[in-house]
Amino acid sequence: MIQVYVLEDDFKQQSRIENIITHYLHEQHILGSRISLHGKPDQLLAEVKEKGNHQIFFLDIEIKNEEKKGLEIARRIREKDNQAVIVFVTTHSELMPLTFQYQVSAFDFIDKNFSTEKFTERIKAALDYVVGNLNQPASGQTFLLENDYSRIQMPYKEIYYIEVSATPHKLILHGQYDYMEFYGTLTEMEGDPHFLRVHRSYAVNPMNVTKLDYSQRVAYFPNGETCIVARSKIKGLVRAMEALHGGE
Repeated sequence: MIQVYVLEDDFKQQSRIENIITHYLHEQHILGSRISLHGKPDQLLAEVKEKGNHQIFFLDIEIKNEEKKGLEIARRIREKDNQAVIVFVTTHSELMPLTFQYQVSAFDFIDKNFSTEKFTERIKAALDYVVGNLNQPASGQTFLLENDYSRIQMPYKEIYYIEVSATPHKLILHGQYDYMEFYGTLTEMEGDPHFLRVHRSYAVNPMNVTKLDYSQRVAYFPNGETCIVARSKIKGLVRAMEALHGGE
């Protein structure tokens, strides 16, 4: 499953890109993928809830007569997700050098004035890259959760703990750079050796526990956040932390 976002305020161009993507997904038999079309940057940013290289953004650079708006949005996307694939689709080919100044690591820069054949080919090439990412197994240092509703891929070292959300069937990930709500259950975490279930509502990453208060049964993390540890789970967390630090 891939997530495709399109930021384009010209309805004709938006439909053009959507048709190519829809045809590609059908042609490749990629089920369950989503296409989110937006003409307003804030709407797009508000919808970005996941993180990982299964996400691709096709961004126009000029939005509502703001010549570099797409570049600014790309930078904000990159701040939220350093793995997302970003593609600029624009008539302003002269702005391509600026993509390096904005440090957004764009995958491609597609000119709307390309021939229909070349334009389609470049859009599909970007999608091919994202689909190829799905077929690559995550490394042993990368957390990957994929179900019918979400796909999260993130380095373990960036994850502090995961808690049960007040929203049914959802979890909240707390990390070095992220606070993210997504569909899932803590039961899905239990088979992952990098996480330890310490409470009915929490699973922690022991490598990121900076302090454990035995009397209060509270685990602390680098950003000052805390979570409760059940009395019966204290010893297990201590053993996990000692194992990570060579028994110190």
